Amino acid sequence: MSSYASIKDVQLRYPTRLLAQLTDEEAGKTMEPTRIQKALDDACAEIDSYLGSQFTLPLDPVMVATNQSLLTRLTVDMAVFRLMSFRTQGATEDARLRYEDAIKTLEKINKGSLTLGPGAGQSLIPAQGGAAVAGGVAAVDPGIQPNTVFSDRAMAGYLRGGLWSQL
Repeated sequence: MSSYASIKDVQLRYPTRLLAQLTDEEAGKTMEPTRIQKALDDACAEIDSYLGSQFTLPLDPVMVATNQSLLTRLTVDMAVFRLMSFRTQGATEDARLRYEDAIKTLEKINKGSLTLGPGAGQSLIPAQGGAAVAGGVAAVDPGIQPNTVFSDRAMAGYLRGGLWSQL
């Protein structure tokens, strides 16, 4: 299983007080790193279940490094949602929305409408009708044929009433 985020990544994105409340069942005052790590492991496993249909797992280290910010954000949001969902009050609305956004992003990667940039020795799965931008996540426009940079559809805003009309 891959690890896309650390406990430190969680601490950088969420206040320590909240993490203590989510992980310390007795007093809610001390952050329990083992509970956070378990939530991170669960989130990474779920992410791998989506990525595994498009990429060889574990992901190439270069691909992980290229997409570290995205993978870390998705992992942390999913892990915190899991921590919140185990509390008696249930997950907060914000955590649920972040989790759902993470799942939508993973579903897009799974379907090929978003893709991770290629890593060393790993080629991209061809996305339907579009091309990926190396070095990050890129949206794929199904109306643009692969390897076509200047199509009528891609240039519509520039040629008709767009940038060119202002010159």
